[in-house]
Amino acid sequence: MVRSIGDAYQYYADGSIVEWTGDASADYPHSTTTLSKATSESATDSHGKKTETTTDATETAKDNSVSAVQWVTLGVSIVALLIAIWSLIRKRKNLKKKYKYMKPW
Repeated sequence: MVRSIGDAYQYYADGSIVEWTGDASADYPHSTTTLSKATSESATDSHGKKTETTTDATETAKDNSVSAVQWVTLGVSIVALLIAIWSLIRKRKNLKKKYKYMKPW
């Protein structure tokens, strides 16, 4: 069992502060958290009721499909970026050709 004791402070809208820093018998004792080892191997919720922890095959498939969607999105984004860069380079070359024979002022 692990016990953690720490100071806690509550701040209120009216500006008052409650300091939880005293001993266990004080009006405002320390904040105490106690951790203990589970008594059984089965999972329980916060009310002590047993809960089932199973993995459904459809949930696993959904996880994989999300991953596939992410990869497709990444691929499409990279292709779009390459097309944009190619278009800018092509436009720049065309502008150089267009203004190559113009005389400066």
